[in-house]
Amino acid sequence: MMQQGNLMKTLMGMLSGVVCGVLLSTSSFAMSDQVSPAQLALAQQLTAIDGSKAALEVANQFAIEQLKVSMPIDTPAAFYTHLNAHLDVDSTHRQTTRAMAIMLSNTEIKKLIEFYQSAEGKSIAQKMGPMAREFAVISNRAFEQALIQSIEELEATPH
Repeated sequence: MMQQGNLMKTLMGMLSGVVCGVLLSTSSFAMSDQVSPAQLALAQQLTAIDGSKAALEVANQFAIEQLKVSMPIDTPAAFYTHLNAHLDVDSTHRQTTRAMAIMLSNTEIKKLIEFYQSAEGKSIAQKMGPMAREFAVISNRAFEQALIQSIEELEATPH
């Protein structure tokens, strides 16, 4: 029987792979749906001011931090430097902008632009990066607790 520490390490390694895959993959629906140039331009106006790019940057850094936990301790620091260099935030931001153009109506985008141009909207946009990090930490903590509980229950069950 695999010890809890080994099982935890194996599962956390698998989790990191899944998280990175999700963060780095391209949405098939966003790439296949058509969007008008006017709708895309409107979405670009929104994502230029809504703080989404900062949130993506934070998500990338959080994914790297989580990956470090599951990688061998002797993984060269250069690996993480290269990984960070290959994470193309601008490309990901363009993809999320396109997804917004597809998912939101012109009216919804215009209302969001109006909001993000207000004092409150500007304040919220500046907090998007730190909020994204906090959400990731909370979500990761909840997942780890559920994972530990599931492992303990599995190991307590006779096979």
